[in-house]
Amino acid sequence: MSRNLLFAALIALTLIGLGDSWYLASSASTETPLVCDIGAGLDGCNQVAESPYSKFLGIPLADFGLLFYGITLLATLLAWKFNGAWSRRLLLSVAFVGAAASVYFVTLQIFVIKAYCIYCLISALVSWVILVLAAKVNGALTPRPLDVVS
Repeated sequence: MSRNLLFAALIALTLIGLGDSWYLASSASTETPLVCDIGAGLDGCNQVAESPYSKFLGIPLADFGLLFYGITLLATLLAWKFNGAWSRRLLLSVAFVGAAASVYFVTLQIFVIKAYCIYCLISALVSWVILVLAAKVNGALTPRPLDVVS
């Protein structure tokens, strides 16, 4: 994948994440039920959104999602523009925090809340793909030639 395509994919994913988080944050701030009657066991959005785990320090988690994706977009643009080790590491660090948080939140849905929110799962998937692409930007997924010692 070319460098520009890699960054375009990262930007697209952060915009998807921002849209997803914006919808959840908007619903939380207006106390409007989420639309998620898709079936297949993925229609527990409102149960998840109304659970005691949907807020941290009294702030809806979706607001933190907006902050995360905003910072991720900024880190992506910095890494694209400057291509320095510091900017690539910043992007990878931010992506790691988002992916780790998503593991925690999905675990809560599975084992504690016992309901699944499609929007939350989309956000988790997006954050993990961002992590993979950020690792690729950092060269962590680039094959390197083997050093042969004779």
